[in-house]
Amino acid sequence: MFSGSAGRDRSPRTLLLGRLPCMNQTSGAESIVLLNRRAGSGRAGRFWDRYGGGMRISGALVAAATPEEAQQSLDAVIGPATRRLIAVGGDGTFHCLVNEVMRRGLAGQVELGLLPLGTGSDLASTLGLPRRPKAAIAHLAASSPRPMDLLEVDLGGQTRFAANVASLGLSADVARIVNGRSRRWAWTYLEVALRQLLGSRPRELSTELDGNPWFSGPVWLLVAANGPRFARGMRIMPYARVDDGLLDCMVASSRGPWSLIPHMPRLYLGLHLRAKPVHWSRGEALAVHGLGPDGWLAELDGEHYPARQFTVRVRPGAIKVLS
Repeated sequence: MFSGSAGRDRSPRTLLLGRLPCMNQTSGAESIVLLNRRAGSGRAGRFWDRYGGGMRISGALVAAATPEEAQQSLDAVIGPATRRLIAVGGDGTFHCLVNEVMRRGLAGQVELGLLPLGTGSDLASTLGLPRRPKAAIAHLAASSPRPMDLLEVDLGGQTRFAANVASLGLSADVARIVNGRSRRWAWTYLEVALRQLLGSRPRELSTELDGNPWFSGPVWLLVAANGPRFARGMRIMPYARVDDGLLDCMVASSRGPWSLIPHMPRLYLGLHLRAKPVHWSRGEALAVHGLGPDGWLAELDGEHYPARQFTVRVRPGAIKVLS
């Protein structure tokens, strides 16, 4: 996540790896690494300082602390010659890279990789990437590209792409709070989720799946998933696959929080789908109605966005990912 704790910062934002020649804006770099030094409470920055030189990537390094900085720095190095983009950080860093690729229309040109050094790194688990950084570097060097679906999310006024999960409700509030914390631990997501569940109320929504009415009622959490995990290991949609061309959709619905709390430990095992408050199905397009004039907060790959509307469509095989 780009909004995580501050690691040691550096200037200028765009750096070159080792003894690489400077890449100009016209030619572009063949390989580009996007480093979020703040990912994993600064873990990504610390690791890169110690081991980053061993990657031996013939290209450019972009070190950025915010999506805005990443966009500006990538402008200077992405070009016609660019073939590989690697995110060093967590799901939020990869989310930023995916949206830059889709915004520039480069999905058919580049391969995307991830060196997982974030707090959650749920997408990395789905892709089978090693969690030990040095093992992940070796895996990345030997990996081959494969097609991966994306979620195209219309938030009302802006369109974003999610690689892993798009959601509304409790998860978005949790993402907002966790992103603002300077330190995060293995239990941070669960702790914040429980506090939010006990301190808030559900809101009424109605939904359509592939143009047909699906669910209507009080909603604590609504999820459209490409991958099975989110919030550091919760198997929110255990049957989801990133290459099946489908959304796995879930709603947690009840009038009060107490009927949901006993099922929360089951989230980590993916055993919650049969619980009475849970409704789930599959499709290709999800439309949500009833967000109201003020909208809701949405969560995409651990990043939070204001949403005046929420429509999610799957884009089969939209990108090529190294795994």
